[in-house]
Amino acid sequence: MKPLIKQINPSSKRPGVSLIDIKRAEKILGVKFPTDYISLMQESNGAAFHDWQLYSIPTESSHAEVKDIIHHYAIRPDDLPEDMICFGEHLDGRRLCYRIRRRFLQELVFTWHPKKGLEKYCSSSLNEWVESEMLRDRANKKISIGTFSVTSRLLVTDSNEQDAASIIFEQVKSGVWTASVTYASDGTIRLLTVYEGIDQPTGKWTRSHEIAIDSGYVLISDEIAFREQELAEELFFGQQDVHLFRTGIMTESGYGDGIYDLKVKKNREEQIIGVRINFMV
Repeated sequence: MKPLIKQINPSSKRPGVSLIDIKRAEKILGVKFPTDYISLMQESNGAAFHDWQLYSIPTESSHAEVKDIIHHYAIRPDDLPEDMICFGEHLDGRRLCYRIRRRFLQELVFTWHPKKGLEKYCSSSLNEWVESEMLRDRANKKISIGTFSVTSRLLVTDSNEQDAASIIFEQVKSGVWTASVTYASDGTIRLLTVYEGIDQPTGKWTRSHEIAIDSGYVLISDEIAFREQELAEELFFGQQDVHLFRTGIMTESGYGDGIYDLKVKKNREEQIIGVRINFMV
């Protein structure tokens, strides 16, 4: 369940629901929820996965305006098959559904479209659906991960922490740096970019070094914070291949180990204001 929880949009995470509330909802609906759905609701009562929102389960403290799974069952679409129950929806109107079989909701996850009906293929479980949806959502996209602080030199290293493989940039502009990753069509990280500020600076990228990776991960961090082991507190992002910290970022290195080019961008004062690694050149 942990990989599934890590995929939730951080801002949508809520307190989990009790088993008593789950049983009450099952009784009202006349069904038995799948195990992985129950586990997810106990961790976060309703959650968003990118543009998908799972319905919450009503509790004693729920507000009347909250549109939970029971509310949506009462106003189910007319064209939805009778043996289906919706438990989430997309911004474009698509619904996530479970199929009812003798009061039990099957583990299979179906997608229903208002105009096209049920999609031909379904996922074998909620976990599989989330994994496939995350892969589909990020393919060929650049995604902004978040920001981290740089107050000293900038370290680029293999996550095995071997000094021989490390590169240290001395003339670096201090401040808040932004990190982003660009994915290939198969969902693998193709490009890692970090830069000073919120908006990516203009200018030319220049080849600077090569970095050898033999752990499958690369780390870019404030050098002093790394040496003093201040990276312990990870900032939640929700991607298993990306780990954002207060003073750095660690990502998978494309398809794995190799030697990759580092490019940098500088300002007029010759300070480094951007670093980029392309894992698929």
